[in-house]
Amino acid sequence: MQNTITKILIVDDIEDNRLIIKRICKKIENIELLEAKNGQEAVETTRTQEPHIVLMDIMMPIMDGFEASTIIKSEFPDTHIIVITALTDEDTEKNFLKLGIDGYLKKPLARGVLKVKLEGLIATLKIKDGSSSILSSKCTLNPFNQKIRKMKTIFDIETEDDMMNLGLWLTDYYTKRNTVTTMDFDFSLDMTYQYIKGHIKDKLKMSVIVEEDFNDVYLVFISPNDVCENNFDVTVEER
Repeated sequence: MQNTITKILIVDDIEDNRLIIKRICKKIENIELLEAKNGQEAVETTRTQEPHIVLMDIMMPIMDGFEASTIIKSEFPDTHIIVITALTDEDTEKNFLKLGIDGYLKKPLARGVLKVKLEGLIATLKIKDGSSSILSSKCTLNPFNQKIRKMKTIFDIETEDDMMNLGLWLTDYYTKRNTVTTMDFDFSLDMTYQYIKGHIKDKLKMSVIVEEDFNDVYLVFISPNDVCENNFDVTVEER
């Protein structure tokens, strides 16, 4: 699906919120933006337009975001849903996560975080379509001399698709194995994207080695010109 259009449905009853999200989304290439003012419109639009990704508010008239997400997930289980809300209630977040959503972002929205999430989901669609791949290695290199829980994973980065695959892998691996990452992880991921983009812009090939101990995620960036170690301090809690 490398050259196909990704449909993104923005669902929010406040027009200004939709405008802000549209501005963020327009920085991403090859997308088509759809809009809905409430959950009912979101369900109807999903049935007719079949968006790949839905950005869902919770508190809306006529039908709220939870009911709409439940219907969409039951009828279109492959649709990716990111919840964007001002609610901070843990029970609400857990209920959404049980539906199998792909992200739960809190307002005020951090623009870089949403962009990273969307790029990761678009990379997911490409991987499912078979147009992208991830290279992994079961080596046991540990430059930080700490106990390894899983395995070392190596990513060869030459293009923005490769960069998105790295972000997708990190996001999926650390959010879908019964853990919750903090916003520090999203911020660090965004900073990593900016670092890698500089190398891509200069047409420099890079390899990224990902490791973890019991508390942290470690990235080693290896390029022809430098070696950089980056430590992500990731807070996790069991659900």
